[in-house]
Amino acid sequence: MPGVVVAGRYRVVEVLGRGGQGSVVRAVDDELHRDVALKVIGDDELGHRARREGRALAAVRSAHVVGVFDVRDGAGRDEPALLVLEFVAGTSLRVILDERSITVDEVVAVGLGVLAGLEAAAAAGVHHRDVKPDNIMVRTTDLAITSSSICLVDFGLAIGRGDPRRDSVVFAGSPAWLAPERASGDASLVDDAAADAYSLGVVLLEALLGANPFAAPTVAQTLLRHERDVPPPATVGRAPGEVDDALAATVAGLLDKDPARRLTVAGAHRALLARTSPTVPTPPLAGPTSATTSSKSHALAARRAAPALALVAGLALVVAALAWPAPPGAITTTTTVEAKPIERAPTAPAPTAASTPPPVDVVAPPAPPAQPPPAPTTTRTLAATMASTRPARVLPTPWPVGLAGRRRLLAAACADLPCAAAALVPVPDDLTALTAHKGSVDACLARCAER
Repeated sequence: MPGVVVAGRYRVVEVLGRGGQGSVVRAVDDELHRDVALKVIGDDELGHRARREGRALAAVRSAHVVGVFDVRDGAGRDEPALLVLEFVAGTSLRVILDERSITVDEVVAVGLGVLAGLEAAAAAGVHHRDVKPDNIMVRTTDLAITSSSICLVDFGLAIGRGDPRRDSVVFAGSPAWLAPERASGDASLVDDAAADAYSLGVVLLEALLGANPFAAPTVAQTLLRHERDVPPPATVGRAPGEVDDALAATVAGLLDKDPARRLTVAGAHRALLARTSPTVPTPPLAGPTSATTSSKSHALAARRAAPALALVAGLALVVAALAWPAPPGAITTTTTVEAKPIERAPTAPAPTAASTPPPVDVVAPPAPPAQPPPAPTTTRTLAATMASTRPARVLPTPWPVGLAGRRRLLAAACADLPCAAAALVPVPDDLTALTAHKGSVDACLARCAER
């Protein structure tokens, strides 16, 4: 395919990727002498999708969203449907996460860049609906990721203002990053903006942990994890204090199962900006309050709240029984203590010889043991509260793909095992020794998980 000229002006240089709908190639525009990315859709019947995606992208103006130059549906011409896009020089976040662990500041930079793109798209009435590491490009080739280098790509599943699919298509996106309400099958429960916020929360948690905690062998198991599982805290596998409370609370707010309580894209953007810039006031981490979003979650909340309502009703009966006044003559255990001011005892007159009693031996009672001072009262943070309700050792499943992430997880969660010393050994250069080193790290993680 390299060297082929498409649509009379785009000369293909290399194939960047292939998917179910076609392929993405890098090409040179012979008319304007610039690099472009061509999304070539092989099936002529899918030309309307290229046109729809092009119109959605054309409505968005943001450096964090890939630009569109032209669209050709292929109708009436002997050529495939074609979408001409900006060529983003760089690599995807998926490739970076598979190769290395990124820092907390880089995670925040990813969040800021994606949130800026989602806000710009939402302002134009467009929602991405497939936010995942594969669709997040990092423009720079430097070692550090910055927010200005983040670009959202692949709006093939995006939905725009006035799109007839808005009220009919529910299951859209990739299962490992899919909002739980999308699996309900009820379009009235789905808010596309809230679903995009949840998907970003999964991306940020995956970047912090080194693995997606919702990924499972089958699609059904993955969707069930989104529906029921409480995600691990964002601090797992990181050094103490490395993930601050503001970032952990932001990620937890994005991952709220209820779209009505979930942190909005705008709220998360303000929270991360306040974390990086002290001059920006920290907003309350609250979800959307609009009547539209709230009504969409009523049925979902009612379905989940039945066990909790039963528990609350039982507790109310117990409290009412305890608070009911006792009948006359009944023995109660309530003791009333009257507080009185402390009065100084009057000074006794000096004893005289006649009134002085004879000396007697008095045995003083043993002094009571010294009581330790009360522990100071502290305010528990969200991350500390979540961590206290979980086992001391939490291993995300599946383990990180890259060796660096598995070594960091081993050193953080299994440091008390003798085999954990393998995480502190420098990575060998020899291929045979490297293979043996990977095996020892995985074996120690397996032993740690069984304990």
